[in-house]
Amino acid sequence: MNGFALVVAVTKTMGIGNKGGLPWSSIRGDMNFFKKITSETKDAAKQNAVVMGRKTYVGIPAKFRPLSNRVNIVISTNANLRKEESIPDSVHIVDSFDLAVTKAYNLPNIENVFVIGGSSVYAEAMKHPQCKTIYYTNILTPDFTCDTFFPKIEESVFKVTSRSDLQQEGETSYEFLTYYRI
Repeated sequence: MNGFALVVAVTKTMGIGNKGGLPWSSIRGDMNFFKKITSETKDAAKQNAVVMGRKTYVGIPAKFRPLSNRVNIVISTNANLRKEESIPDSVHIVDSFDLAVTKAYNLPNIENVFVIGGSSVYAEAMKHPQCKTIYYTNILTPDFTCDTFFPKIEESVFKVTSRSDLQQEGETSYEFLTYYRI
């Protein structure tokens, strides 16, 4: 495995969440991109791993968790989390970001590892030398109310290597950017 990637959708104000969920109800193109990039593998015998914090896992609507066709790894220091949140045994729970990465790398049949939030997990991931790529959905309009934010991307560390055409869904305009570690 050659490093891991972050996947994130971010507003103009660097917002990624509000009141424990996404600030927007649904941006179909972004959700399709997220599912495709985190689910699809080149080798049909393998799966991808998604690494997330507790709040991100709990913020996923119950009918969609754990995220299907992916190995879910949740970071939490709460030893009772599995019981409190009725988390199935198929979900791996670890107590640090480093353990999450180690777990993902050591599981059999993992093709790619994706970090999917939240804010503190993203911040730690971006400092990690194995963080190679950031798949960044840049939401340009409208302004969504947010209480959780994505950390600043250091331009001396990551460079934009691709940018999609502008996408439009109703009032929402966005673009897909890919950053690579320099």
